Amino acid sequence: NSGTGDWVDQSLNFVANGGGTSNGAAVSEAGDVIVVGEENFEESAGPSYSNIGRVSVFKDAGGGSWTDPGTVINNPSGTTNEYFGSGIALSRDTSGGYPTVLAVGAKQQPWEPTNNGGKIYFFQYGAGSYSNISGLTVDGSAGSPGDNLGDYPMQLNSAGTRIILGSNKDRVYVLERDNLADTTWTQVG
Repeated sequence: NSGTGDWVDQSLNFVANGGGTSNGAAVSEAGDVIVVGEENFEESAGPSYSNIGRVSVFKDAGGGSWTDPGTVINNPSGTTNEYFGSGIALSRDTSGGYPTVLAVGAKQQPWEPTNNGGKIYFFQYGAGSYSNISGLTVDGSAGSPGDNLGDYPMQLNSAGTRIILGSNKDRVYVLERDNLADTTWTQVG
């Protein structure tokens, strides 16, 4: 928004090497960070139609421009047909200039017609970049095949210590941890 009530087109340029279809996307509370999931991203060195996915993070650089191409977060597992980036959720805490916690869904991990439990990966911002916190990963195939976690709405609380996950099985999961240093979730209820 230009401040005058009119919208101003501010295009975002993605990195080269086969950008994918965007499904998941989120904007920070202050509106100065945009996170876009490219769930159909094809890794250039990988197989055709790999659907590995990736996420691009853009920050308002001021003056109507965005960081170009921004930060790219590649799928930590590199798994084919995982669709990493199918869902995005951000914490509202931006004390480091970026949302402190970033949740990224991979709706078809592992890809099997009878499973597709989905996975949610978590990243925390610190020292100028996002790091994958592997202990926080939520694996939908572990307990309930067919949930397709990451393909349904998910929401982090302000601090990034509680998440609500929708699923394909008409159920909602609520998980929490005590603080940002805690690397495991506990299911609530």
